[in-house]
Amino acid sequence: SPVVQSRSESPRKILKKYYVITIGKCTGVFWDEWDRVSSLIKRVPGARYKGFSTRNEAVEYYLDAKNKGLVRVVRDPGDDALFGPIRDAM
Repeated sequence: SPVVQSRSESPRKILKKYYVITIGKCTGVFWDEWDRVSSLIKRVPGARYKGFSTRNEAVEYYLDAKNKGLVRVVRDPGDDALFGPIRDAM
């Protein structure tokens, strides 16, 4: 559907890219808009993430972090209902 803008608004590009989350509610490589991915790191102490333009770079970064033991899921009570079982989060 078309986007209607006032003259004072500048066009805002919504860019999708690959995001790697190594410390968060769920970890891994995600392809989406930042607004959707950011919920996986909100209110996570020490959350770690990085954006990439290619899937290969993102996967390589994630696997390297995982092999070094740097990937960690951080959950609060009730998070499993929102984000799924912790065993599926890595």
